Amino acid sequence: MTRFVTPVIMALIAVLFFSGCQPRIDLDKEKVALIQVDKDFAAMSAKDGYIEAYYHHLVDDAILLPPGADIKAGRERIYKEDTELGLLGLLEWEPEDADVASSGDLGWTWGRWVFTVRDEQGNPQESYGKYLFIWKKIDGQWKVAANIWNDNPQPQ
Repeated sequence: MTRFVTPVIMALIAVLFFSGCQPRIDLDKEKVALIQVDKDFAAMSAKDGYIEAYYHHLVDDAILLPPGADIKAGRERIYKEDTELGLLGLLEWEPEDADVASSGDLGWTWGRWVFTVRDEQGNPQESYGKYLFIWKKIDGQWKVAANIWNDNPQPQ
């Protein structure tokens, strides 16, 4: 019996030791970092255009779920289709909140957006909405895995 008990006890000790050695994830810190990544994404969109910003921030197998349209899937396909269509206007947004899974490798942000186009006379025409990004942490960097958005009246 002693020969059986000793290996079992040693295995339990090893499991307890190694499970206690897992790095602790500071979820509050990760949440703040994720909101900042979303803000940086929005700043890049305002500066370089949303096509380039999305290309930089999407995972390879990303999906976009636009309102009233079919799903767009795949970073390269999304980039190709958007590039062919051309930059339609200025897309700006601001994250309002975020959360991060206890694993530290999955999170979400949500906020509100404004899309501005110019009419024939050059006057700005704005539309408003809200969005949800699902983020994955890949090689230490947050990337968008999915995006869903819809129109909304101008916030008061």
